[in-house]
Amino acid sequence: MWENPFSYNVWAGGQQSTVYLEMVEAFENMDGSSPKIDREKISADHLWTLDELWGKKDPRFRASIYTHGTPWLEGILDYHDAILLPNGTLQTVGAYKGVNSRSRSYGRPTPFGILKYLDESKGIIQERYYSDTDYIIFRLGEIYLNLAEASFELGFMDEALTAINAIRSRAGIPILDNIDREKIRHERKVELAFEGNRYFDLRRWRTAVDDLTRSFSGLRFIIDGASLTEGEYDPSNQKFRLYIVENVAGMHSPFFVERNYYLPIGQSRTSSNPNLVENPGYQ
Repeated sequence: MWENPFSYNVWAGGQQSTVYLEMVEAFENMDGSSPKIDREKISADHLWTLDELWGKKDPRFRASIYTHGTPWLEGILDYHDAILLPNGTLQTVGAYKGVNSRSRSYGRPTPFGILKYLDESKGIIQERYYSDTDYIIFRLGEIYLNLAEASFELGFMDEALTAINAIRSRAGIPILDNIDREKIRHERKVELAFEGNRYFDLRRWRTAVDDLTRSFSGLRFIIDGASLTEGEYDPSNQKFRLYIVENVAGMHSPFFVERNYYLPIGQSRTSSNPNLVENPGYQ
């Protein structure tokens, strides 16, 4: 109920975990081109199609994240929040050519939600905690990733590359010719997305201060009214402009301080045992 698309349950809620644009752009393109949206095209008011935007993505993107144009319950998810009229103005109320100026799901912080655990066959969720989908705790993909990381750190490059390519082959994305630490860490990020590993990986690698102390972005879809045909609107087959929302979480960026790599031992323990030294940052 909490993660299915917004407004598709009895409480008109859903999509309680919205996904940042930076996570979406972490999924590679199949042809090796940059997976990041071209900011220059956005600035030039380029008209996009969904195929241009997501058509080359790693198949794990569509298996992990739903967004504008994702099929859902015999329909198509729609996140547009304005219509660009032929006269160049933005319409945010009413309708144009039979299309509401804003979709039913426009109000979420980003147009990206977690698809990985959802079972569409359940239909519209009627009540809380209703799911037969097993929560992922440990699976073969993680075993390969653990093997790859350990092999690399021990200097067994061929074994690390073989393990990573086993995952990429199963996912249907081109295999790698060589391996390094960043490629292994990237593979963990996309393969284990939303499975509860990322935060602890960043702490384990001691990269959380840099990776989490920053702002993150959202995305807005604006329908190109000139390309609309009366009564024939299809969110997955439409031209639109994009607008990137910087620091979409609010004024204060998330932050991770160095002491959070550890937990405090606690004053009650250090005072009762003079041999214990409090962890850094908690003195």
